[in-house]
Amino acid sequence: MRLLLIHSDFIEYEAKKKTKMAEECSVLSDRENEVLVVFCAVESVDEDDLEGVVLQGVQEVRETAGTRTPTSPATFPPRRLP
Repeated sequence: MRLLLIHSDFIEYEAKKKTKMAEECSVLSDRENEVLVVFCAVESVDEDDLEGVVLQGVQEVRETAGTRTPTSPATFPPRRLP
C-alpha cells in the first residue's frame, strides 16, 4: 500500500459524474478545514496479506494524525501514486 499524507489548511471537492467503482453518496461537494488528507493506493502485492496491509496503513495514519493538529481525516483513492 502506498500512502500520501498531507496536512492542509482546507480541502474542497466536488463530484462531477458517477463512476462504476464509487458507492452512492448524498454529499456531492464539501469543504473541510484543518484536515489530514490521506491518499491511498493498494497494490497487487498487497493482496497476499490485505488485512495486515490495511492495519499497517491505519496505524501509520493514526501516528501521523497524533503529531499534527488537523481535526478531520479525509481519505481519497487516487488513480496512481508514485
